[in-house]
Amino acid sequence: MKTKNIDQQTLQKWFSFNRESDSIITSAELIIIDQEKGMEEIQGKNKSREKRLHEAKYHLEELKRRVNYIKEYEISTESFNSSVVHTLDSLQLDYLQEKLKLEASLCEFQEFTMP
Repeated sequence: MKTKNIDQQTLQKWFSFNRESDSIITSAELIIIDQEKGMEEIQGKNKSREKRLHEAKYHLEELKRRVNYIKEYEISTESFNSSVVHTLDSLQLDYLQEKLKLEASLCEFQEFTMP
């Protein structure tokens, strides 16, 4: 019974993870595409912005790599037990760290003006 409980909890957790990660990746890709369009107009004139864009692309690719690894690990897992759950939790922590780095680099593009 305990194994089934682990299976159910883990599956629910990772279905949620899959939806979230796909959404974050899609949103980041759209923001980066929008920023690239803006860069075409001022290419070479704003090195700081180019550096931020490069950094955001790097963190997006790292996040994609981690998400793909996690998904492949999930698919290759034949049965869920406590060690698999622990490994998935560890992989999710790596994912969260990279997600924060991506979000921080994307925040660099947000410009706020005082009313």
